[in-house]
Amino acid sequence: MLRRCLAATAAASGASLCAYSRILAHSSSSSALDPSASVPPAGSTATPAHACLPPQPLRLAKDDESSAEPTYTAAEVSSHHSPESGVWVTLGDGVYDVTSFVRHHPGGDHILAAAGGPLEPLWAHWQVHLTHKVLRHLAPLRIGRLAPADRLSGVYNIADPYADEPPRDPRLGVLSARPFDSETARHVLASEFWTPQELFYVRNHLPVPRIDAAAHKLTIDAGDGGVRTFTTDELCGQFPQTRLNATLQCTGNRCNEIEPSAAGGVGQIGHACWQGVRLCDVFSSLPASTRHPPAEGLHLHAAGADGYAVSIPLEKALDERGDVMLVHSMNGEPLSRDHGGPIRLLVPGVVGARSVKWVQHLSVQSTECTSVWQKRYYRVFPPWVRDIHDIDYNDSSAPPIYDFPVQSAIIVPSEREEVCSDSDGKIPVRGYAVSGAGQHIVSVRVSADGGKSWMDATLLGSDAAGLPMPEPPHSPPLTKPSHARHWSWVLWEARVPIPATGQVLLCSKATDSAYNTQPEHADYNLRGYLSNAWSKVRVWAKANSDTS
Repeated sequence: MLRRCLAATAAASGASLCAYSRILAHSSSSSALDPSASVPPAGSTATPAHACLPPQPLRLAKDDESSAEPTYTAAEVSSHHSPESGVWVTLGDGVYDVTSFVRHHPGGDHILAAAGGPLEPLWAHWQVHLTHKVLRHLAPLRIGRLAPADRLSGVYNIADPYADEPPRDPRLGVLSARPFDSETARHVLASEFWTPQELFYVRNHLPVPRIDAAAHKLTIDAGDGGVRTFTTDELCGQFPQTRLNATLQCTGNRCNEIEPSAAGGVGQIGHACWQGVRLCDVFSSLPASTRHPPAEGLHLHAAGADGYAVSIPLEKALDERGDVMLVHSMNGEPLSRDHGGPIRLLVPGVVGARSVKWVQHLSVQSTECTSVWQKRYYRVFPPWVRDIHDIDYNDSSAPPIYDFPVQSAIIVPSEREEVCSDSDGKIPVRGYAVSGAGQHIVSVRVSADGGKSWMDATLLGSDAAGLPMPEPPHSPPLTKPSHARHWSWVLWEARVPIPATGQVLLCSKATDSAYNTQPEHADYNLRGYLSNAWSKVRVWAKANSDTS
């Protein structure tokens, strides 16, 4: 089905993506696919290839007739379309033998959709590939050049699958434009207990689908013939409405502190008042033989309208104390397209990758989901794995990530900021803290000397810590659940004494109600997942010029 979809995409009228112009226009030059070619450093302000927006015609590199490389026709390439015959692909004027790479491909068998043909249609959909890092992996696999006549026939008018993306607030910090990946701004994190929807971080894996809320349907297959389909109105009207304060956090929040080449900082997290129905209530409406399946050892598969799919243990999904929900609103407003509207799955206390957006199918299965996101992403591989070629995707010591660990982050001040102390020789330090698995934060401690000494921060606005909880915006009063599970973050602040001048290393660490405490250091993992070491921010103290 994927191959047919891509073929249709390639044949459709429309504009080619400008990233191909930028990357392929010099694909046969000495630098474009040279593994030693310079690449913008981490943190560079250069626009990434996949962030370009205006489409331009695809231009392939001019053939160099003097090249000693072998030349292959499209027919010859097409005969290498399976692991048995070898997997060849083309990109621009190049021919590549990717047979040895297929089993290491993070996207699994999706690469076989391009086997024996061009990569361009595949990459139009999966634009995460449009980076120099990916091209460096491809470079050593080049075996020759595509015949000039076939190159001419290979100029595609590729319909841009990202042409209908929703508008976004310019205050979001963009990490990737296609697919869209962003952070919440630091000043919002530091000041808003409920993160406004338009400023709430967005992590998409594929183009955003356009869905008619009135026509959208959710199918639930509980096994043993227990299949039922609900419209959005039926979900909202047939079951008790529940409001829940919960923090959503990306698996890769703070990932650049573990893997410097990763893009994510401290802003892939947010807190909202979610409204919808509990999944356990919906399952109770299913036929009697399936409403209470034996949850132990089973899995709930969740698939979104964009094609994204993962699973969670059914025991977690149906636990009345787990508060797993099908939500339609956040902070009193309907879910936007970017946040999964009209209906998304919400799995509180668990990494955001399991809260499937635009959810349209739920099914009970005896095994985990086999999607690439379940099997090849959102797992913590051992610290000695430094390259995707070294990953063992069947490693039993790297199970899927579910609950996120105890976490805190310093938001104010920011890294390398110049700060002036007040008349007491102190500066304000603010941040957030949260823990997974229903635990609440009991303390946050802050240090101004790199962890040699600590002081307690003041926790703000947390019902979990027994502090006053402000009412959610645009919503009736929140009904507090009777069970002792907590899904909200705390904001915290401290006034910390610092030296008059010089460099200061600020640190924070949080402890939750199970006495889990952030470690000083985090073990390395290739993708930077679950980064929860002490939050560390270096600032420069300077003398206060106010002499009054």
